[in-house]
Parts: sequence; structure tokens; C-alpha cells
Amino acid sequence: MKNSYEDFDEFISWLKQDGLKPTTSERLWRKKIFSNLQNGHKKSLVNYEDFLLYKKLNSLLKKDVVYKDIKSSILQVNIEQLDCILIMQDSNCLRIKLVELDSFIDKFIKKGNENENAR
Repeated sequence: MKNSYEDFDEFISWLKQDGLKPTTSERLWRKKIFSNLQNGHKKSLVNYEDFLLYKKLNSLLKKDVVYKDIKSSILQVNIEQLDCILIMQDSNCLRIKLVELDSFIDKFIKKGNENENAR
């Protein structure tokens, strides 16, 4: 898997927050992780996929949702097994299967919040 990882620095910060720290040289540690990603190292790729999911879920915070009779903003996002739980500002909760999350985002999450655009 030969990719460029534009968010590599953010990924490294996320790993550190998760408790993973270099034992000797941070520069060598970073190079090893990048090399593992480039060469398809399974554990590194799983960590990177987890990071991308974390990033996607955090990007949903404060986004507006229009779904059935719900028109509110996302206040909190939780993961329970294979589901994503969206806790809305108006106290509603939405349970979405993680495999259906991208589709839900495309259909029901407003692309830009009007409040942010007015500033």
C-alpha cells in the first residue's frame, strides 16, 4: 500500500495521546511507523484506520443533522460495538451502523453550518 499520509503528524500525535511513545529516538520511531504504513504492516494499518475513524467522528461534532423529524446539531459522538451513537443538542439520540456512517453523512449532515458561514 503505497500512499502519502498528509495527516501523518496528526496520526503521530494521536498515537502519543493513546499512550504509544518512542523508547529511544522519536525521529527513528516516526520513520519506522511511516515505513510500516508504506509496507502494509497490518497493526500499523489498523491503527491508522482507527485514527481515520476517530478523525471522522470528531469532524461531526457541532454539525447540523436533518433526519426524519430531527433538526439539531451533534453534541457528542460515541461508539458502541459496531454502532455510532450521535447525541443531539435537543437530547435526541441516533444510532447508526458504522458501515452505514458515510452514507448517513452524505444524506443527512448539512455540508456547512449557516452559523459558521455567517461569521
